[in-house]
Amino acid sequence: VIPAETVFENDAFLNGGDIVLDGTVLGDVLAIGRTVTVNGDVEGSLVALAETVVVNGQIDGSVYSGALTFEVGDPAAIGRSAYFVGARLVTEPDSKIDRDLVAGTLGVQTRGSVGRDVKVSSGLVEIINLIMEGFDINPRWSIFSSLESSDVLEAGDSASATGTLIPTGFALSELSKSVQPAGGQLIHLAIQDEDPVEGGSDGPSELAAWSLELLRLLIQYLIVGALAAWIVPARFYRWHDRLRTRPFASGLYGFVGFITGFAGVIILVAVVLAISFGLSAVAMRGLSTTTWTIGLSGTFLAFSIFLFFALIMSKVIVSYWGGRLILDRLAPRAAQHWIWPLLLGLIIYVLLQGIPSFGWVIGFIVSIFGLGAAILALNRRDVYAWKTATEEE
Repeated sequence: VIPAETVFENDAFLNGGDIVLDGTVLGDVLAIGRTVTVNGDVEGSLVALAETVVVNGQIDGSVYSGALTFEVGDPAAIGRSAYFVGARLVTEPDSKIDRDLVAGTLGVQTRGSVGRDVKVSSGLVEIINLIMEGFDINPRWSIFSSLESSDVLEAGDSASATGTLIPTGFALSELSKSVQPAGGQLIHLAIQDEDPVEGGSDGPSELAAWSLELLRLLIQYLIVGALAAWIVPARFYRWHDRLRTRPFASGLYGFVGFITGFAGVIILVAVVLAISFGLSAVAMRGLSTTTWTIGLSGTFLAFSIFLFFALIMSKVIVSYWGGRLILDRLAPRAAQHWIWPLLLGLIIYVLLQGIPSFGWVIGFIVSIFGLGAAILALNRRDVYAWKTATEEE
């Protein structure tokens, strides 16, 4: 914690469970933890790796975030650009990004203002396509979207759109506008509009908002599970097999892997920083900059993959296992196709996760077991044994 009215006259490296910055940092901030909340001011840039990153204060530089959820709240102001990779992006109506917003995310809800370009890849398929394009591989679908405006995107402004965006997120505000891109699908931009009509509804009811959030999660997990079963079916079934045959080992491996993942990224960042500062100290600034850039980019990519498996794919693995367990007893024929066990298991899990004050416990336990099953499936001996048993069957 950096308390309010505290001025930190240097770059800040923060790590821990819950990181809260209420004061002022006269430099850059690197924050790694479970949650990162910035309510104060940062004169430099912010690099944040966490499950949840919330910016409510003033960032004079850019923001680089890798998280499950990234929220630019009211009245946050980012002096340059915001870059995000994760599961969910939210910008509140009074938030402001002076330059660009670039993100690769499963769901997006944008209601703030952006000074220049908004380039958002929404949906797992689009993210995969972007990665394929980065390696000069011709993607099967071209669905990257770019919303561009010369002025700040506010109510009444025009925005041109190219490409196609699959809107996997839901804009819960009824103050939404729609833009039809040329040759593409409908893009929903939740941009702040006029005040609600007096006597009218201020927005969706709590029950409706809760239901839409559960539906969003169900669709998100279902898309990820369907892609896994379609693209890597052998691994998908092997993850289930590891959880079915070694449940206790899955829990143990998952717990250790969860801790190791967060601790490992802290160690890697520390090593990269140490090497970079060491090279800089001996006047090798070019090599220092290269080490800093490549090292942090690689660490960021590895941590993003870890978060994806720990927080999303793990839910899919356990949900399929649970649905298969039920259908094997009630409807054996339906259990033979992956879609029905996956759908049933995800519906049950999403409903349990939606229980107030208790759902996070279910989510954490499920993450542990699902992550452990994925780790166990990496063992070559287990892979060979599973493949042999499958061929014999």
